[in-house]
Amino acid sequence: MNLLPKPIAPQVFYYSSDESIQNIKASIEDLIRDSNSLTGKFYSEDEFYMYPNYLTPRFSLFSDRQSSVSFLDGKIYADEKTQVKVTVKPGRRFYFTVLIFVLAIPVFLFDSGRNDTYLIPAALCLLLIIQYATKLWLRKKVISALNLTLQT
Repeated sequence: MNLLPKPIAPQVFYYSSDESIQNIKASIEDLIRDSNSLTGKFYSEDEFYMYPNYLTPRFSLFSDRQSSVSFLDGKIYADEKTQVKVTVKPGRRFYFTVLIFVLAIPVFLFDSGRNDTYLIPAALCLLLIIQYATKLWLRKKVISALNLTLQT
């Protein structure tokens, strides 16, 4: 059961390519190496991850990919064609930030002298928009760089 709204919930996509597995791996490594906005690496023979540089803190309690607002996990495998499974999901930093905002709501609601209670829902909406936009950007960047086609 998924409690998150669909735009911010983890999403899984299956893509195919006419390129060989070695060419896809080389393209991914080139994308990671040449991009100023992406960080990532292969963590096994056929699995990799990527996340944006611009929304990731230099120091974090979480692992590198989990400290980002969103990250992309990918797995390359061969069937009749080369297949790439792409999972785009929120990082733990996203959940942690939402939890802090939710826990702060009672403080603002019960402090009758405050007039800035509207800031919490506004900040949550902004965080959701940033997370959704980051997921879309990551997926589109990888798909366009690798020239993949969506399987139906």
